[in-house]
Amino acid sequence: MADGFDKVEPVNIGTIDRFDEIEPMPDEEPIFQTSSAEFIVNVEDGMKAILPLGMLILGIAALGFLNGLDYVSPQAGLVRPDEFIYAFAQSAPDGSAEFSGFVTRDGQPLEGVEVHVSMQDESGFWVASWNYTDKDGHFHLTDLNPGLTLVSISILGNGTSDVFQHRILLTPPSFFEPKGFTNMDFEAPSIDRFNQESCDGEATECVRFIPHPEEELAHPRIDPAAGVTYVLIGWGFIGLSIISAGFAIFGIKHKSRGLIRTAAILSFFTQGHYYLACLLGLFATVLTFTIGPQKKVLQPQEI
Repeated sequence: MADGFDKVEPVNIGTIDRFDEIEPMPDEEPIFQTSSAEFIVNVEDGMKAILPLGMLILGIAALGFLNGLDYVSPQAGLVRPDEFIYAFAQSAPDGSAEFSGFVTRDGQPLEGVEVHVSMQDESGFWVASWNYTDKDGHFHLTDLNPGLTLVSISILGNGTSDVFQHRILLTPPSFFEPKGFTNMDFEAPSIDRFNQESCDGEATECVRFIPHPEEELAHPRIDPAAGVTYVLIGWGFIGLSIISAGFAIFGIKHKSRGLIRTAAILSFFTQGHYYLACLLGLFATVLTFTIGPQKKVLQPQEI
């Protein structure tokens, strides 16, 4: 070529056999010694509000425990089982109760006895239904109205009609059943007891009448099974309150908002008919959702 580049000889720069012959880079001073940056880390649980909130929940759990004791003491509680059943019966539809049982005297079944039921309908008018016992002394009535009912049981004899009464509460339907069932047995007073009563002078036949016991005026009779269920509900409240208190104590000890929240939710379901305590339980539950995790600021160390 005219410029002569094709005549240039290659240069041999040699080969380096060992890496230790390479000169290291000189040390340099660091450009940044430190910075003003802050690191914020969310620390699960450990909030300062856990202690007062946990103490509030312990108080609510104590109320739930007392509520359970009220339920398991049906004859001495602030709210009796009959009052509880009566309150639920007020909203039950007419015709949603069934009533059955046996009529006996001295342990023997009474056949052909009239069981007469008087009750109020949704308009406030008194209506009646009746049936007769079979050879086993068993009776069964349907399409009755739940709630307060007057039962008159008539035993026909030789020219006499012996009548005794009871005030009862017909059980309303439960949450998952269309009908409420009341089963109740009646022991008829003895003939000697009826002989102490005079005949009703206005009747064409001798009608001897024994009114309902005085205590049934304030507290009508209820189905024994309903009373047992009421007591079992009370033991359930007691158990939930103890579990709730346990969660609250461990939540305070370990500073865990998860345990505190669980305790608050459980305490809400222990209050039964104490509506103010229910509101406290709901308030405590809401508070557990308003408190976020604790934030810890980490400062970087200087180099």
